[in-house]
Amino acid sequence: MSRSKVFPSISPKDLALLKSVLSSHDSSGAKWDNQLYTWDTPTVYLTLYQNNNPSLQDRRLLLVMESRPEHLLEDLDLPDPNQPAAHLVSLASKQ
Repeated sequence: MSRSKVFPSISPKDLALLKSVLSSHDSSGAKWDNQLYTWDTPTVYLTLYQNNNPSLQDRRLLLVMESRPEHLLEDLDLPDPNQPAAHLVSLASKQ
């Protein structure tokens, strides 16, 4: 399979960058902001995560690249926040 069929060229209008700031802290009171950049295109879903924890020595970025179908399948695996967890339902039915 040729690369161009897997990841066809993406025009700039298809790129939608979402930047998220994730505030964090540790038990000693240190605070920092982590950065998450997300590109959601018709064919590819990309995330770039920057952990700015001052106590870390390894400050490498984490890049995750998924095909659109792979990303959609991953979303299907997430629990529905509006539904009770399956294990809690089974516990409640045993009481």
